[in-house]
Amino acid sequence: MSAVSTPFVFYESADALGDGMIASVRASIATVDELYDVLSEALHLPNYFGRNWNALVEVLGDLSWLAPRRVVIVHADLPELPAEQLRVYLDVLRTASTSGGDAQERTILSWRFPTGSSSRSDVCWHRARQSNP
Repeated sequence: MSAVSTPFVFYESADALGDGMIASVRASIATVDELYDVLSEALHLPNYFGRNWNALVEVLGDLSWLAPRRVVIVHADLPELPAEQLRVYLDVLRTASTSGGDAQERTILSWRFPTGSSSRSDVCWHRARQSNP
């Protein structure tokens, strides 16, 4: 099995997240629409955000309307979405973190999940699936 590069990072304390814009994603998100609402508010997504997975990849891969050059999305836990929707969401995060244009003008986007929750096993499972399709 080969190593997989990932934008997913686990944290012990929210105090050690670094600088830049910190956008929080609360726990207990149960639907995709609720997830879109939370991300729209946390990241000040533009009105043209189409509220679908492809549109989410597009806006997360751009973020040009945000002033900070570094944006950290901090999850209190993974959304409580059905397994297939959760897989798609994690795929969207991975894709958005590696997309974009000129590296000098691009906003650096990363994702944080708490160490002591279900997030670690779910994200690790997703990473394993990516390396063994």
